[in-house]
Amino acid sequence: MVYYSNGADTNALFLNNLHRISDIICISKSGETDLVNTKAEIAKEKGIGVISFTHSSDNSLAKLSDIAFTIDDNQFLDRNNINSTQFYSMLLLYLEYLIEKSF
Repeated sequence: MVYYSNGADTNALFLNNLHRISDIICISKSGETDLVNTKAEIAKEKGIGVISFTHSSDNSLAKLSDIAFTIDDNQFLDRNNINSTQFYSMLLLYLEYLIEKSF
């Protein structure tokens, strides 16, 4: 099972299913979201693969990851996502491409 993590989910679901998870996909524009990075750290300790999508390769999450995708972001200083950004639309394109190539 592949687990998806973002800043809005809880630890309970993740921790209760560690034995079933082979890889975790982490999405954090900044790469510094505590809830996401904590799950990535736990995953690494348990030998679970970590795949990340962030705006830069120079952040905590990307450095924790086995595979780190970098997505261009025209509003990388907007950490609260107040302004329109291309990060999330590009993220969807990346995911669509990866799924298409995987199956």
